[in-house]
Amino acid sequence: MGILDLRNMDDEYAAAEAITFEEVPNGRYQCRIIKAEPGITKTTSNPMIKWTLVVLAGECKNRKVFKNMVFTPNSLGLVKNDLQALKFTGKISQLESALPRYINQAVQIRRSQNGTDNQGRPQFNTYFEELLNIPLTDGVDYAPPPDDRDYTPPSGDDVRFP
Repeated sequence: MGILDLRNMDDEYAAAEAITFEEVPNGRYQCRIIKAEPGITKTTSNPMIKWTLVVLAGECKNRKVFKNMVFTPNSLGLVKNDLQALKFTGKISQLESALPRYINQAVQIRRSQNGTDNQGRPQFNTYFEELLNIPLTDGVDYAPPPDDRDYTPPSGDDVRFP
């Protein structure tokens, strides 16, 4: 036998139904930003920010929304709209160092379907519309830092903008 002894789960596994994940549909949602990670696109090597958000209310409550903000000369107008909605006023070169201040902030987003991928799955655009003043409350899942060791969730003034 290997490291995993899962024999006691055979019956539960056989009875379990596979979970399907549907996209959060078109609409406006209040979300909490739980991750904002810099990265590079796989195909074009363009710089990007990978945002992960959690819907705070409604029938999509607790569902995740993913947003890739890709930086190209053609996308800078859309990027600027999003960053202005987040009240970012610095130079674009300062954005990466500003990302931590957005973690656990609430934001209103707008989702709109813009077609389907080559497998027929819907594709969505997600736009930041407004940074919201919604305080953290008990029951919110806090985003761990990248290494998630010795993590204490921020509270009070720790999550406010300067």
